[in-house]
Amino acid sequence: MPELIEYRDRLRREWHLGLVVTKNTEAPAAGMGLEQGRITHCTAMQIEDLKQTMVKHKWTTVILGIHADEE
Repeated sequence: MPELIEYRDRLRREWHLGLVVTKNTEAPAAGMGLEQGRITHCTAMQIEDLKQTMVKHKWTTVILGIHADEE
């Protein structure tokens, strides 16, 4: 995914955007894995992390990207 990171960074520079990259480290430490099911895993790793980040930064709006291979 290096091309995705390069694209993200280029847009950040060109559009003068603030960028926060997060990673949920709590869920895997608590045993969350794909064996719990894809939806449960993705919810914990992505959606819950996004919610926590929005609360932490007091954001009401975000711009997100999704991989073409994700539904």
